[in-house]
Amino acid sequence: MKNIHEKLLLALGLTAVVALSPFVHGEEGKTSKQGDGKGEKFANEMGLTEEQKTKMKALSESRKSEMQAMHAKYDAQIKQILTPEQYAKFESKKQEHKGRWHDHKKGDAKKE
Repeated sequence: MKNIHEKLLLALGLTAVVALSPFVHGEEGKTSKQGDGKGEKFANEMGLTEEQKTKMKALSESRKSEMQAMHAKYDAQIKQILTPEQYAKFESKKQEHKGRWHDHKKGDAKKE
């Protein structure tokens, strides 16, 4: 049971990493829902060229796709292990965690 909890925490942690990727931008350099302006701040602090910014964004988006695929595979494996009732509880806990993380990040945004 402890092993499942550790894997769940790892999966949720990796989800957070992807969601907070600093180079996920929307149009015209505006940050998307997932970004919070840190990518542009990082790029400015590092003195990145436009070419470097483009490459970093592509790398981040590639990583995001890979992580999404990994999470889908992991979720399918969990679904095979758990009973339908356990899986429903797992999904509920996952959504609850996402809500807490979102609330936490909203609080951080107010501080900046």
